[in-house]
Amino acid sequence: MSELVTPQHIIYDWETVDNKPTSAVASVAFILFRPEELKTFEELVAGALRIKFDLKQQLNELGRTYDKDTIAWWKSEEQKDAYQTVIKPSSEDVPLSSLRCILQGWLDDNLYIPNTGEKIWTRGNEFDPPILSNIYQQFGWENPFPWWNIRDVRTEIDCITPYWDPDHNGYGYIRDFPYPEGFIKHKEEHDCARDILMMQYAHMGLFKKLDAAEGVYGKD
Repeated sequence: MSELVTPQHIIYDWETVDNKPTSAVASVAFILFRPEELKTFEELVAGALRIKFDLKQQLNELGRTYDKDTIAWWKSEEQKDAYQTVIKPSSEDVPLSSLRCILQGWLDDNLYIPNTGEKIWTRGNEFDPPILSNIYQQFGWENPFPWWNIRDVRTEIDCITPYWDPDHNGYGYIRDFPYPEGFIKHKEEHDCARDILMMQYAHMGLFKKLDAAEGVYGKD
């Protein structure tokens, strides 16, 4: 009898220069994971697909949008670490039109099989999924992630955590969560890896299994 293989879930995160579905996108990261498999932050980041896009080409040729306040926010002192790797142009920048080919190649290489019970996770289903849908519609592509598989990280955390932390009021974040060493907020693959760990942390707290995860989570 063959060993049961559970579906690979996907989490992804855009970094953008606007809050609309039409936004020009600076970068995106995808991570494949299985909820029952505990990996370290470093392992999750190492396994991520990160794509950095040519912002100027999107604005000049594709008519995608930007917001002055969002640009100013990216340039603030608080975001300086992420700004250097997310927004500033680099030799890694690719045209937005290469997204589908790169993503599908990565999914194929990692033996991702759709429609097997997988879930597609984002932090806020009113932000990331509409951007992906808008880009795919702009190029006339078929969306690889059906709407019925979309799930929200914040909802998962907020529904589970109060069972073992009655004072939970983190609106999608867990109090006293041990953030991984080297974590950079708004660096997309870091955000994805953190959210995987945080969802697993919520589940392990519910089943009182946090001690079993020793060595997975970083320092406070």
